[in-house]
Amino acid sequence: MRLSITFQQRWYRSASVFFCIGIATTALVCCNSSPETPDKAQLELKNNDIVVFTGGTNIADLRKEGYLETLLMAASPGRKLHFRNMAWEGDVVEEQYRETGFEGWESNLDSVNCSVLFAQFGQMESLKGEDSLSKFINDYRSLLSNARKKDRRIVVISPIPFEIKALALTGKRAENIPAVRAPVEKYAMAIKKMAAEEGYAYVDLFRQLEAHELNERYTTDGIHLTAGAQQLAASLVMKELSLPWAYKEQYEPLRKRVQDMNSLWFQYWRAGNGAFIYGAETVQPFSRDWKDRNRRILPEERMMLEPYITKAEDLIEEERANLK
Repeated sequence: MRLSITFQQRWYRSASVFFCIGIATTALVCCNSSPETPDKAQLELKNNDIVVFTGGTNIADLRKEGYLETLLMAASPGRKLHFRNMAWEGDVVEEQYRETGFEGWESNLDSVNCSVLFAQFGQMESLKGEDSLSKFINDYRSLLSNARKKDRRIVVISPIPFEIKALALTGKRAENIPAVRAPVEKYAMAIKKMAAEEGYAYVDLFRQLEAHELNERYTTDGIHLTAGAQQLAASLVMKELSLPWAYKEQYEPLRKRVQDMNSLWFQYWRAGNGAFIYGAETVQPFSRDWKDRNRRILPEERMMLEPYITKAEDLIEEERANLK
């Protein structure tokens, strides 16, 4: 599902290059061409980078709070960034279900000219157990290889641990609960190895969260992060990427602007009546003008959101300029 050409040209002009470490000839870990990955991942965002987040529900929920986008904005003064959360509840490496006409995972990335890709998979897949780990890694490797572009930087975020004490065990023996037995850590370590072999930056959110020894629940149901934990996770991702990671109260107005933009983007990208815009119901009268049946009005209405998203990004820039 592609944006209009004029809309793309206005937003998405990026000259994505990779951060050099030490001497000028040393390439950034994220360049995806080197088999070596340094111990500490590093990322430098460039002006007009299009940063896309992909994964399952925990990544999809990032758009609601906007902490990670806000921290990335605050850490990149003078560089206009565009954030597109393209995660989808239920996505796993083996399958990313989309409606008819919506196009697939890779096409979605290309449609917004993604230059920086964040991907998080592995938690839900770990429920299949250690016997499925090899297939999972092969699927993940293939998914990211198909998404790899010459100037696209890829950051792989580890899965997070299940919060066993937050699971509703309903009197069952703990060892019989799949999430209790799930080898998430082994999946995380296998992902880290795969990322190193492929030259992707790796963010070890699994160990970072475990090391924090949180005194309060960090999930709503043992799986999905609370709003407070999203803030912590965003800071830990920044720390792993060697970027300023402390969240400050002065960022709140900027975060509100980010949330507004994320809401508009969600309405645009995942329109509630999508089946009548690009899916199987495009032939229905409801999607067409009541006088001119050759004119499809719902796609036109959807495109009316484009200037609002542009304005929302301008407001983000105005708010970021107030940061000291």
